[in-house]
Amino acid sequence: MSSYHRKIVASFSEPIRTPIFKEEKMQHLKERSLFFKGALQHIHEVGSITPSSRSVAKAMTAAMRQKPAPRRILEVGAGTGPITARIVRDMRPGDHLDIYEIDPKFTAFLARRFETEP
Repeated sequence: MSSYHRKIVASFSEPIRTPIFKEEKMQHLKERSLFFKGALQHIHEVGSITPSSRSVAKAMTAAMRQKPAPRRILEVGAGTGPITARIVRDMRPGDHLDIYEIDPKFTAFLARRFETEP
């Protein structure tokens, strides 16, 4: 385990449909920049140089959407949260989401990204 090990655990109980940042384009640029820098510094932990796209996030969560609520969802290695955002968007009442991330910069980004959400 790396020396910068940290985790974030977040719980959501309602679907969230509000924009994550006021300016979605700015958020997208911040996310990509942070992710790329993190990948360059810790490529063995990050495993990619760009965050997942919206279409990848939608495809990766397709099976989850077919399951009845309540669902217990675990995301390990949330990065900057593109898949997290899709999961949160598709959550139903009674669902529970746990998010884990070891990179402290990604953890801080995730906390800011979702702090304004209900």
